[in-house]
Amino acid sequence: MLQPDSLERCLEWASVHVSWELYRSAVADYDRALTFDERCDRAWLGKGLALMALKHYAAAIDAFEAALDLDETQASWWYIRSQAEAACERWEEALSSVGRAIDLIPDNSQFWKHRATILLALNRLEEAQRSFHCAVKLQPDEIETLVSYGQLLEQLGCYREALEHYTQVTTLQPDLHCIWLNRATVLLQLQCPKEALECCDRAGSLAPHCPQVWMVRGDVFCHLRRYAEAMTAYRQVFSLPGTSSKGVQSLYRACSRCSFQGARSLLRSLRNCRWLDWLARSRWLV
Repeated sequence: MLQPDSLERCLEWASVHVSWELYRSAVADYDRALTFDERCDRAWLGKGLALMALKHYAAAIDAFEAALDLDETQASWWYIRSQAEAACERWEEALSSVGRAIDLIPDNSQFWKHRATILLALNRLEEAQRSFHCAVKLQPDEIETLVSYGQLLEQLGCYREALEHYTQVTTLQPDLHCIWLNRATVLLQLQCPKEALECCDRAGSLAPHCPQVWMVRGDVFCHLRRYAEAMTAYRQVFSLPGTSSKGVQSLYRACSRCSFQGARSLLRSLRNCRWLDWLARSRWLV
């Protein structure tokens, strides 16, 4: 088989193989390029990216390290190395690498977002919050960052701030039913069940067959003390895929607030559901 006979030709062949998603062949091309010049940072970087595509993250880290030994001023290379280290769950190393990227280019929102993700994995929530804040400040219309930041704020109990970010997402992309559900959940925490129900209605119009829509809708009705409607919403969950044990527990609570006869009839009708095995031994089915 004809082999490339120069550094540039090896790099050209590697680019072609990458474009065809033939990453193993690309790695071989980059290795051959390094036999012509072992200090070719383009070859080390390309090899690392091809190894990343193959999910050979540890080997990719070694290739990125070799590239950075030759030129440590490339912020994007530090960022890519951090991604590989995060894929290996080498969180502290990933945090250090993305920190180097931020030192070089402090106004890159993706760097700050990646740093926040690493800090979440390390359960350093307050630091993650600050990193998300920087990312959103630099790129306020990036939906994925806004959602992640909102979820963290919700986890920290900062419900009004979380609501602001979810609202911004619905303004940018109003057809995401999961964000309307997030808004409903936060509004419940803020004791605004009527507004939460409006969010559930919007989510239901976008994804009427999503079990989580009916779950949250049932929770809202419980907050409104409309237990019969809550029971109907929870019951709808069992006609859809994705039923969870949480749905059973919520249904049980709603039933306990309705009439005894209605609850017993409903639970008997659901007796064959695998999530209701424990209910078969409960007093409701006596």
